[in-house]
Amino acid sequence: PKVWEYVAAQVGGCITAALLLRFGATETAVLRNPFVAQGVLSEGVSRNLAGLGLFEFVTTFCFVYTYCAVCLDGKGPARQYGPLALGLVYAAGLYCAGPYTGASMNPARSLAAALTFWDFTGAWVGMLAVMAGGACGAFAYKSLFRIERRGRDESAEYVAIGRVVSV
Repeated sequence: PKVWEYVAAQVGGCITAALLLRFGATETAVLRNPFVAQGVLSEGVSRNLAGLGLFEFVTTFCFVYTYCAVCLDGKGPARQYGPLALGLVYAAGLYCAGPYTGASMNPARSLAAALTFWDFTGAWVGMLAVMAGGACGAFAYKSLFRIERRGRDESAEYVAIGRVVSV
């Protein structure tokens, strides 16, 4: 039940931001950076959908893997550096993929921009790559560090390399 509230909040916030960008930004700002504003690849990138998918997959994989390492896994001291690590990984993703794809790293952001500007060029590839990258990042972290969830309540315990950690 809470998942749908989260999804609705994400999509609603992204649509609101895209509408503000469409009607609040000057025409030159929107034309200068079409993917960031409109959710479509810029003409100079040649609209390479495979490149879009690869960039979005890798950046989201890195972000979700880092999130699992510093926010979900409570076995080490890295948890206290969670906000810094996440901010640095997100900024690196923006600097690397931003000029080419806009580096959404969020399917709601890609969907909202495509809906607001009614241009779905490459939006499905971006959304699919982001979801696949996130799932693979979480699975890779869980597989590498053998994290298993025990229990269903809010204070769940995780098994991290042989020892139980309460979260």
